[in-house]
Amino acid sequence: NQFCCLPTTSPPVHSLVPSAGPAPQSALVPGGEGSCVVRRVIDSDNSCLFNAVGYVMDRSRARADELRKVVAQAVANDPITFNDGFLGKDVKEYCSWIQQKDKWGGAIELFILSQHYGREIAAFDVQTKRCDVYGQDKGYEERALLMYDGLHYDAMAVAAFEGAPEELDVTMFRPGGREGEAIMAAAEKLVSGFARNRTWFGWYAYARFELAGLGGWVGLGSGACRFF
Repeated sequence: NQFCCLPTTSPPVHSLVPSAGPAPQSALVPGGEGSCVVRRVIDSDNSCLFNAVGYVMDRSRARADELRKVVAQAVANDPITFNDGFLGKDVKEYCSWIQQKDKWGGAIELFILSQHYGREIAAFDVQTKRCDVYGQDKGYEERALLMYDGLHYDAMAVAAFEGAPEELDVTMFRPGGREGEAIMAAAEKLVSGFARNRTWFGWYAYARFELAGLGGWVGLGSGACRFF
């Protein structure tokens, strides 16, 4: 999956697609005795991916600077895997670029951060309801959940009950077995609720237009993405 949602310039802001009603913020875990998967909102500050990962891994929404450095160091240490063709730019240029606060993260960064933490990261695409699991082939025992709407990442967690304080969040679970399957089912239900609500930005037509005439933006069914 050699692409990443990393715009070098911002597309013009379009109107939101009309909402079908309030989006659900939680979904009950089947057989979970009242526990539910909840969305935990991350600030829209161009570092949402890094802070969402920071929340599920370290319970912190302020890890972006550190995690950007982690990614840059991983790339610098393995230029064979993370070569110019994979990154879409020179390795040194990328390492400087990804540490800038206004640059977005995507698939490459999730792949690296999964390895850094030694845990799977399951990223749900709200528009397509597809789930990409980073690190799934590494034998990691735990999984964390993110959701992505085409422009923005939020974290997901398992709450003991609806409305439970964040201090009680469980952000890691074992993906195998009945409990893991139930948590994934609840996450899918929550994401489906956002998909039905249709609150994401409608970039697909714009992306196709740009690809046809002006630039490198492409419509992949998962927001405004840029090929490497």
